[in-house]
Amino acid sequence: ILYGVRKMRDTKLNLKSFLLIGVGGSGCSAVKNFYKKDKSIPILLIDTDSESLASVENDKVFPVGSSVTNGLSCGGDVELGRQSIEKEASKLRSIFSNKDILLIVCGLGGGAATGITPVLARVSREVNTQSLFLVSLPFAFEGKQRMEISEDAIRRMRSNADAVVQLPNERLK
Repeated sequence: ILYGVRKMRDTKLNLKSFLLIGVGGSGCSAVKNFYKKDKSIPILLIDTDSESLASVENDKVFPVGSSVTNGLSCGGDVELGRQSIEKEASKLRSIFSNKDILLIVCGLGGGAATGITPVLARVSREVNTQSLFLVSLPFAFEGKQRMEISEDAIRRMRSNADAVVQLPNERLK
């Protein structure tokens, strides 16, 4: 990711038309680590857990679901993640409408990212913004249910996303 984004910057592409988005705990963590290395890249962190959004400037965070989760995680409940983001769809439309490309990073299998990402795909399609999803899949030892939840989210994303790149955690072994 870092190489590709730097290449875009080096070729003088307009990075204001690009947005790197971290969703859920693992996605926010990955994007925060990336941002520490290169603060010139526009980012947005989306999560229900207010703790995962800490240590980043307020204009780069998009907390969702405060009325649903009270600033806590979804606890693996995909429906809570979906409900949290649906209430913010109009705000997302205004953020996405002036972007050309969204690169959305997340880890599937939990509640927040698994519920949020299909909605992000739909909203980006509604405003004609291209979206690329980079998603990590659960380890096999996390159980078949987490993998099925992830696969369901990918199916829902694909109907609206321009591309979904899957990174199985099993390959990390």
